[in-house]
Order: sequence, then C-alpha cells, then structure tokens
Amino acid sequence: MSHLSCTQNIAVVINPEQPVVVRLFEGFFNYIQNTRKDWRLIPCNSRHHSAPKDLGNTFDGAIALPPYTCFLERQQFPTVLIRDQTCNITSEVSCVEINQSKVISIGVEHLSHLGLKRIHFLSDIYVDGMEWLLLREKMFGTACKSIGAEYSIFRAKSGQTNSVDRLIGWLKTLAYPCGVLAANDSKAMDILEAASILGISIPDKMAVVGIDNHPIIARYSTPTLTSISLNYARIGYVAAELLDGLITSRDTTPHTLRFSDMHLYERESSNAILIQDPLLQRAVDYISQHFNKPDCLEGMYKTLGASSVTINRRFKQELSCTAVKHLALVRIRKSAYMLKNSTNTIKEIAFATGFNTQQYFTHVFRRYTGKSPKEWRYDNNGISM
Repeated sequence: MSHLSCTQNIAVVINPEQPVVVRLFEGFFNYIQNTRKDWRLIPCNSRHHSAPKDLGNTFDGAIALPPYTCFLERQQFPTVLIRDQTCNITSEVSCVEINQSKVISIGVEHLSHLGLKRIHFLSDIYVDGMEWLLLREKMFGTACKSIGAEYSIFRAKSGQTNSVDRLIGWLKTLAYPCGVLAANDSKAMDILEAASILGISIPDKMAVVGIDNHPIIARYSTPTLTSISLNYARIGYVAAELLDGLITSRDTTPHTLRFSDMHLYERESSNAILIQDPLLQRAVDYISQHFNKPDCLEGMYKTLGASSVTINRRFKQELSCTAVKHLALVRIRKSAYMLKNSTNTIKEIAFATGFNTQQYFTHVFRRYTGKSPKEWRYDNNGISM
C-alpha cells in the first residue's frame, strides 16, 4: 500500500483520565511504527471539545472514544469510533466495537469449568456513560442461564466508606463453594478484601475473576487475580488500521468491526477445580500429572478402569466439557505459561506439553486463543522466536 509522503495529522479524541488510554495509545503507536510513520497523533482532550467546529479542518482523520464522539459524526474527515457492543444504535461513522458478550462468556465458562454451579456477578452502581456495565449484567444472566448455573447480580459502589462492609454482608448470604465474576479488576480487589476479612478461602471456597487484567491489581493482589484482558493495545492497532484504510481508499461507507480477541489470564484467585465426584477427581488429577504424554487419555482410561463414555459423562455433568477439551485446556494453559516465561522454541514447547507435532499444536492453540503460539508470545512479551 502506498502512502503520501507528507505528514498526516490524526486527532485522538479522549478523556485522559480513562485508564485504558495508555494501552490504546500503545496500539496506535505500534501501527504507526509498522505501517504509517508519516502519521502524527495529536491527543485532543474530549472535555474541551463540545461542537463540530472545535476540530476544524486541521486533521486528516480521527479516532475517538465515547461518550464524547457525537460531534465527530459531522466532520468531513474519516473517523473511527472505539465503542462497546451496543444494541439498536446506528452510527454515521466507522467503529471498532468491543464484543462484551465474549468477555462475559469467557469468565462464566472459566468458572463453570472449575465445577462451580453457583456463579455471581459483582457489579457497580450505574451512572451516565457506563452502558458497558448494563451490557455485562445482561449478558452475564444470559450466559449463566445457557449452562444452567444458579446466579445473582450484586451492585456495590466502589470507593465508598461502607463498600467493603456491604460486600461482607453480601458474602454472608451466599452458599459455598461459588464463583464471582467482577465487573472490573477494582471490584475484584474489593471482593478479595472482603473475603479475607471473613476468612473465606480463595479459591477453595470462592473463585474470583476480574476484567481488564490491570497490570498492578491483577499481578500484585493477594492472592494474584485471574482476569480477562480486553486487549486494548490490539484494539488501538485495529482502529488505526481501519482508519488507514478509510483515508487511503477515501471510502465514506461506515464500517463496523466486532473485536473479540480477549483472553483470560489464570492466577491464584481461581486456580483450583472443585469436584464432588471421586472418579472425576481422579481423572482430573491424572490429566494434571500426565498432560505432557501424547497418549494421556488412553492411559487415564486404563489406569482408572473406566470407559471413555463413563469418564466423558462425568466431565460433562460437573465441568460442562469433555475429557478431550479439558486436556486441551490444560495443555494450552501450560504452553501459554512457557511461551511467556521461557525461551524454549515453539517446537520444544509443543512436545513438552503433549503434542505430537508443532503443526497440530499451532492448530489447537489458535482454536482456543485466536492466535498462533508465535503471535501470542509476541503480544505478551515481545519475543518472536
């Protein structure tokens, strides 16, 4: 693709106080370095712009975040909005739409896979601009109903002096074991604090999952927090790529890209599987110990003296998956850890986690993560080996 040699000014309309801005800019800059070094990003504080005339004709394109984007729809230059998944809303400009249903389904599926039949959503008090919160609540209920889980939604405002006290009161009403999916990592940190005060063991009695994969909260909370990354750096990259196409082609037709490249990072707050069935517990333990053997499942059936039909029925009853899928998930988690924390080649990691060939490893890894092992390793630590 050929580009103009002159510098192009790109407005980035943001509220600098939004925590995701830094990660979005990382994606913007990655795209510029890879593809459009002639772009100059110009941050525009959304709180200082309220009318179409404010941006004038000084820009060649714009990227913007809601709820400060309405006036951009009447601009004369190409614009891309980054917004949450919405219903019954049309836009006159192109959008990268964050798939909130995928975020919730990842969290609910993870907690269900731990054997939990009671799953709760810790939400916040809605204020203007938090439509994403209502979406997550609605989709949480839908996801739980689809797997037959008992569920509830509890709303508690973060930052209030009695917020932890309210959570303590709520936790006293729950039946255990259970899982909690928090609306974001800050809410998850609140629930970990309340659980600690009550002496509720995490994750044995209650597994906790956050959303955002905050670099401080998720990694340094006690226990460390399992969290779902919305991959904002990648969202920024995709938005810049979409804008580039609009500028180059001069296409005025609105385009909407649904972004679903989210990932769960499992840590201490949910790394225990709670199983009532003794035979299934033995099967899970066997897989944990022998996942690196290509004939793991055959060895398990023989060791346990049970048929594949019997074992798979138990897996579906308690963990809502087959033995094959459980083994694949164990292998993917182990391989993802090695990709991030070792310098082993992808081929070495494939064999170390029970795959017969690197090609099959790549196929399975992409099926469960949406990325090849090489792409996943680069996105998580910048190593491309």
